[in-house]
Amino acid sequence: MVFGRPPWLRARLRAIHARDLRLLEPCFEPDFYLLQFDKARFAAMAARDPALHYLLLGHRQGFSPALHFDPRHYRQSSRGVPPGAPYLHYLRTGRSAGREPAPSLALVGTPDRPAALILDHARGGGSTGYLDHYSARLVAEGFRPLRTRRIGARRPLYVIADADGTQRSQLLSKDSADLMASLRVERVVFNHLIDLPPGAFAWAKAWASGLGLEYEVLLHDYYLACPRVNLVDAEGRFCDLPDRACAGCPGGAARQSWRAGANELLTGAVRVSAPSTDLATRLQRVFKDVAIEVWEPEADPATLPARPRLLAGEALHLVILGGLNQPKGYDVVLRLARRIRLTGAPIRLTLLGDSSGARALRREGVAVHGRYAEGQVAELLDQIAPHATFFPAIWPETWSFTLTHVLRHGLFAIAFDIGAIAARLRRLSTGRLLPYALHEDASALLDTLMALRAEFLQDAER
Repeated sequence: MVFGRPPWLRARLRAIHARDLRLLEPCFEPDFYLLQFDKARFAAMAARDPALHYLLLGHRQGFSPALHFDPRHYRQSSRGVPPGAPYLHYLRTGRSAGREPAPSLALVGTPDRPAALILDHARGGGSTGYLDHYSARLVAEGFRPLRTRRIGARRPLYVIADADGTQRSQLLSKDSADLMASLRVERVVFNHLIDLPPGAFAWAKAWASGLGLEYEVLLHDYYLACPRVNLVDAEGRFCDLPDRACAGCPGGAARQSWRAGANELLTGAVRVSAPSTDLATRLQRVFKDVAIEVWEPEADPATLPARPRLLAGEALHLVILGGLNQPKGYDVVLRLARRIRLTGAPIRLTLLGDSSGARALRREGVAVHGRYAEGQVAELLDQIAPHATFFPAIWPETWSFTLTHVLRHGLFAIAFDIGAIAARLRRLSTGRLLPYALHEDASALLDTLMALRAEFLQDAER
């Protein structure tokens, strides 16, 4: 093995990567790096040469090389980061360009207030963005929110900002009482427990209760009901939380104990919140004795988009925003694009985002823009100038900050009639909802979009 014997192999690899190591090692934090291993034997192997281990293996596993650097956040917020160790890219170009190495843990509220410690996950995305809004709620209730950053390991390892703003890594355990007292923590907010080891539900309740801290749980998806957070199986089918014991699903026999553990966690919480009525209603079918409160993170825009107006002979241009995977509707878009190409239908598709299947999408005629930084969306939409946005998700989205953004941008929205996106569009009496069954029938979906295009042409002729 590289980090065992013979020693000459490690020396050889060090010589090959000498340039990268010279750049990396002055900023690398070996003690912090080794904290991220959940198995002692792997930590012992990496300890023989932590910096080399990061270059060869650790960055592929999402490990962080230094306290101030979050690899997932850096890749998501910085367009054009090439494959390989993202920290090298930051040290070479990102730092001088002012790119943000990790999400901010800036303190909110005044120091004299009791603190609410927010324990986030390490995946980023909309559920982490939700905390920007939820922190304001905690402030209004008299708390001083303390944001944390989960280190991407299968253990409760977090970066926490002290009262003076100093950040430090902390492995939460039953011995955390002194830390909680020094931060004046009175409440814990569990934003997600995904990627923690088995037993995380019991650990979370026992840890908070053992320290005498009340806790609340924020719901963003279906993780507490099923390890498949979006309820989409390997064949691309949405199961919609069957009442029976998931007997036909791999691992279905274990769902009952999984849900029992989640129910114990939820019933001990002082508050359980969901961003939409749709999510709360679906989960209420599983957790019947848990009061789930709906707290929407954003207000709907006051001015709603107008229907698009197409010129004669103009193709209907639809944009899909964000990363596109199977639950988000990758197969829907691929099959639709293929039908458009084969029939020559006057419809154009643009993906403003990225996808692991980008090459296949391009072959079918989809314009794939690629990853973009958060602040670029409005400018890019102006450049692309689509007629409408299409939400092809086959699972019930639980809020959608993207929908809020496109509505505020004045874009007409088209979506399948499922989840919070559909509920919000229906409430606002805007956009167009398509029958959910169309996600499986590309030909019928294309016919429906062509009929919608004809409506837009008629609007322009009036």
